[in-house]
Amino acid sequence: MADDYLNNFATQGDVNQILTNLGYTGLDVNNRNFATRGGMLAIAEAIQNIGGGGSGGGAWGEITGTLSNQTDLQNALDEKAKIFTRSSTTESTIQLLKDTQIEITNTPTSLVLSFEAPETSKATEYRLTFIAGANLGVTITPPTNYTVLDAPEEYTEGLLYELSFVAYNGYLVCRCATTEVPVTP
Repeated sequence: MADDYLNNFATQGDVNQILTNLGYTGLDVNNRNFATRGGMLAIAEAIQNIGGGGSGGGAWGEITGTLSNQTDLQNALDEKAKIFTRSSTTESTIQLLKDTQIEITNTPTSLVLSFEAPETSKATEYRLTFIAGANLGVTITPPTNYTVLDAPEEYTEGLLYELSFVAYNGYLVCRCATTEVPVTP
């Protein structure tokens, strides 16, 4: 009975065949019994000592190939983290473009904002940063057939405003963050 139990342990040949099928070759595991802790450590050490391995051709922990070949990964990354094109202006009449962050470099006393047509199938985001000038008035002209929600109506002179507009399903929602501008001596 004990012999039947021992015969069920994996042998060096069994393990080498499995690892070869997975693309690992060149193992030296010293003909160990792989059902034991020592045998499992021998497998781990042998895999770690392989110069390359797997069908990817890279060393353990290394990623090979180019990102352009990983279209599923690139699509997922594009959805997770938008990259905003950055630009700056001193104009007071601004058309906000999709996926663009515009910084106004002077302190405007009036702003007129319009928006590039949003995407129809997903949310479109626009960003704007500025330091409010005295008695700043802001006019927001939403995209056609869109209603503005949550835009601030008053602006405090000297505060840095970061406006993020999201257009989706007929609404243009404004998220506003403010920060005090550090005083330079």
